[in-house]
Amino acid sequence: MIQNLPILNALLGHCDQMARVNNHHLYGVLYHQFHIDNTEYKNQYKRQWIHNQMLVEELDSLSIQLEKLSLQGTILKGGQLLYDLYQDHGSRFLSDIDILITKENYALWEELLINTGYYSPSLPTFHGNNFKSQWIKNIGEIEINIELHTKLFYHLKDEAWSLVPSPVPHFTQLSLEDTLIHLCGHLAFQHTFHKLYWLFDIYFYTEKYQSQIDWDLVIQKSKVLHLANSVQMCLWCLHKYFKLSTELIDKFNLNDSFWWKQFLTVEFLISPEDKKLNYFLIKHATKDHFTEAIWYDLMWFWHYKISKKRW
Repeated sequence: MIQNLPILNALLGHCDQMARVNNHHLYGVLYHQFHIDNTEYKNQYKRQWIHNQMLVEELDSLSIQLEKLSLQGTILKGGQLLYDLYQDHGSRFLSDIDILITKENYALWEELLINTGYYSPSLPTFHGNNFKSQWIKNIGEIEINIELHTKLFYHLKDEAWSLVPSPVPHFTQLSLEDTLIHLCGHLAFQHTFHKLYWLFDIYFYTEKYQSQIDWDLVIQKSKVLHLANSVQMCLWCLHKYFKLSTELIDKFNLNDSFWWKQFLTVEFLISPEDKKLNYFLIKHATKDHFTEAIWYDLMWFWHYKISKKRW
């Protein structure tokens, strides 16, 4: 047993362990955080360290440009967590840097990125993702990816995120409460528990900041943002498959009966797309309002099944 975490015992005991660990981008986490001595884990940890160090250096470089232009951006998710939970940069997989900006500053950010060697590939955009754009440049053999967001969730017309200074000058980051809500919403609402390394983010974040987070504010704000189900389901996963304090179990009613519990199994978390019906049910359970789930289905069907055929 590794720290008595059921999720790790299930993952490491899986008949296709290496493929599952690779699919969930957990090599670095298992090697560094849980000290599992495995050659492949160690090699991937080293590759991630080099890549992530380049991303950190790129953020530092962008910071200088932001100062010159009197611009700001908000570092999200993995980029933020590299300065917090994963200061050993090899321990966390990171494909890109996510930055939240205002619509009003988009043209200035676009000009900044183009002037520093980035280009944006011309790709058809799913309506549920039409608030973000991809930017790419190569430094040697390493590809650097930046994703600009003008909002964080497709279902919200107005987003009032609380911002605080980040360790990178001229960048901000979300407050403790908003970071937790965003991480849960990103994993559950947007991606239906598709990758375990995002759930480990929430586990490590909750472990570190539980005593500092205003949990009543999390409940209040997640309801306003229609992300209450996502927060509750993520915390239940920590309760069931990781570990969570009794205080949070009671505050979020995690011992109550919910129909989705029978589908949100450890097998589902390890192989979320093996059973399409379970995936479909969990995807809809993460939505606070049924109409939001149906609207997402219609957008997805139009983009991936109808509009592509027209071309």
